[in-house]
Amino acid sequence: MTRPLPKPFLGIMHDWSLVDPQRPGWGHVDAWMWWTPRQVNPARGQYNWSVVDSYIDAARAQGKQVALSLVPLTGAPHGDGTPDWVYQLNGIVPWEGRSNSGYSYKYPRWNDDHGIWDPWFWELIAAFGQRYDGDPRVHSVWIATLLYGESVTTVPGGGELGHNPIRFVDNCLDRYHAAFPHTPLIPLLTGNSDRLRLCHKAWSLGMAAGFNGLCGDANNQVQHKPTEGAGLMQIGHAAVAQGLPMKWEHAYNGVSQGETMAAIAAFLANGGTVLDLPGRGAPDDPHLDTLAAIPGLWEWTWQMMQVPVTQRGVWFARNTKNPGGVDQPGVLADWEHGYPGPWEAHITTNATCYAPNSAEWKAAPQALTSTLEGYLGLGRCEEGLEITLDLPAGEYAVQAILAKDDDPGWQMLNVQSLVTSPGTIRYAAPCWVHRVTAIPAATEEPGEPDPPEEPGEHETALAAKVEALAADVAASRAQAEQAGEALATLHTDLAALTDKVATMLDTVAALNQDQATHEGKLADLEQDLQGLGSRIVYLESLLREDLRAKIEDIRDLLGEV
Repeated sequence: MTRPLPKPFLGIMHDWSLVDPQRPGWGHVDAWMWWTPRQVNPARGQYNWSVVDSYIDAARAQGKQVALSLVPLTGAPHGDGTPDWVYQLNGIVPWEGRSNSGYSYKYPRWNDDHGIWDPWFWELIAAFGQRYDGDPRVHSVWIATLLYGESVTTVPGGGELGHNPIRFVDNCLDRYHAAFPHTPLIPLLTGNSDRLRLCHKAWSLGMAAGFNGLCGDANNQVQHKPTEGAGLMQIGHAAVAQGLPMKWEHAYNGVSQGETMAAIAAFLANGGTVLDLPGRGAPDDPHLDTLAAIPGLWEWTWQMMQVPVTQRGVWFARNTKNPGGVDQPGVLADWEHGYPGPWEAHITTNATCYAPNSAEWKAAPQALTSTLEGYLGLGRCEEGLEITLDLPAGEYAVQAILAKDDDPGWQMLNVQSLVTSPGTIRYAAPCWVHRVTAIPAATEEPGEPDPPEEPGEHETALAAKVEALAADVAASRAQAEQAGEALATLHTDLAALTDKVATMLDTVAALNQDQATHEGKLADLEQDLQGLGSRIVYLESLLREDLRAKIEDIRDLLGEV
């Protein structure tokens, strides 16, 4: 059976027990949550899945999907999630290293030469799969391996996780593949080490690769050496070319609107299917509320995610590139840093892009540069906007966010109600442009979400009916159990009766056979009796003739006398 690939998922990491469903930012958002092995495997052979189940149930109560992870190494220097009882087996200890800045750190004893840690972890993954594989409440399982649960081998402060950590990642892919045949799997392969090969292995196992790095100029987006094509965006494009989904995660610590918009733009332009944004849970984290204040952003993002990658077109104004080189401290010479030009997928324009804080950008109207739409950069069209679509043949709805020279404010413009692709369309007036999007014409236009209804008598009555139905289900289950016991007894009695009937049939068969024999003998006897009767009749006739003769003789004698 082929494992299903992950469907669209707009998620954020948080605690569902703190969610207020009435807050406007939570409409389309699902959730990712992780636990350490220490939390779910407190003793040998014992598993505490209740912490996971309670989270899933809380999310399910609000109609939300969840993504799950077990994270063995949350961070350095003290992020080893191995339960203490594992290290007490035969006296093994964690692996240990020292950073360039001087602090010591410990990490799980993968590739254990004692043959204890790895067998325990594989057993834990198998139990994890036995519990949640195929669970309809679970959108996907995100495979966590090294530092932060990602395939990161470099320790903050300078230092490496030793003992061949990439071999451990390889083994994890195989073990999760066996444990979750019916659930989408997404390994977190952000680390630089052997990333391209690990992605190809994940794809061969029916998994979707997961990266972070959603920002304007991540330093690992494009790579030319030592492994050509191993940059984050390059691998993302390779996945899209194969029709495979991609999971992307933010790459920033703040909650600003601009950073979030940059992440969403990079996500959509690089074929994203699963999007993970930062958050630590309501009500303390205002991140989702901040996003909800951007008119239509959540609805538009979710709508674009529902369209297959091959059928959605996006173009975002930006023109930044952070060139790498040995002359820049802290920059890897092996990378071509940043991503030049606009974000674009299946759409190109004639706009000239200006990067934020460039001279041209600063010279633009402040009403444009001070807003969300100006965060990524500005596109300038002196002769009017020209949009070229390179999407599969068909009709598309094309929308642009632009500003006219005589009205310096961003506005949404439906360029044409129906646009045929491939093809080019034009908006004649000089303008600034922020983004252009295209989706199949049959897809509904994005709109504001309906306001949530306040709970009333109908909801209360419905809740009461649900409780009553739950009670009926429980009673029916009890009756079904009793009926099952009675049915088992009936099956035993039926088996005994079947044996008796078989014996009786054998007896009847024997009797029938004896009766046939007796009937044959009776027929012979009747034939003999018939012969005897004939003989008697014959003898009687002879006797009568003899007697008649003697009587005649006597008469003759008497006559003579």
